[in-house]
Amino acid sequence: MTKYILHGGSAKLENDSNKKFFQELVKNVPDQGSVLLVYFAYDKDPTEEVERIKSWMIEGAEPKSVNFTLAERDKFIEQLKNADVIYFRGGETKILLEIAKEIPNFEELLDGKVVGGSSAGAYMFSAYYHSATYDRIAKGLGILPIRIICHYQSDEYNSREEAVKEMAKYPDDLELVVLKDFEWRVFEQ
Repeated sequence: MTKYILHGGSAKLENDSNKKFFQELVKNVPDQGSVLLVYFAYDKDPTEEVERIKSWMIEGAEPKSVNFTLAERDKFIEQLKNADVIYFRGGETKILLEIAKEIPNFEELLDGKVVGGSSAGAYMFSAYYHSATYDRIAKGLGILPIRIICHYQSDEYNSREEAVKEMAKYPDDLELVVLKDFEWRVFEQ
């Protein structure tokens, strides 16, 4: 069974909810477990952010030790195979979707792992998502049978009631998941 933990956005900011999200990712990691940090969709230097979230994960995994790897495109498939926990940071959803679609049996590589995604990293696993950046509905990979809206009611993005109304036009047999910044939810499949 794969555990997906989807985050509504702004996971890099220091607050209790974000710390608990990262700690949830690693709470059952084995000693010397491997965490893969995927920053492909982020276009800035992630060093400072990575150090902060690593410290939160280390705290959540104690007393166990955790090994961290920053994902690299040319090693990504092997890194996915070897990881116990995989975190997909937000940014440009299209980039994450393109990379995932290029990988044969992408979903199988996630099987039995803990997979976290924030904003774009959450969108990619849904059937449909509301892009806060582009203010439109788009298709995800459909790994989870959900429709998702992240950054709901955020001052930074246009993810308000109009996004909910627009999402209602898409298959209502799929659960609608609405997450504000800092909120997160666990799915097991």
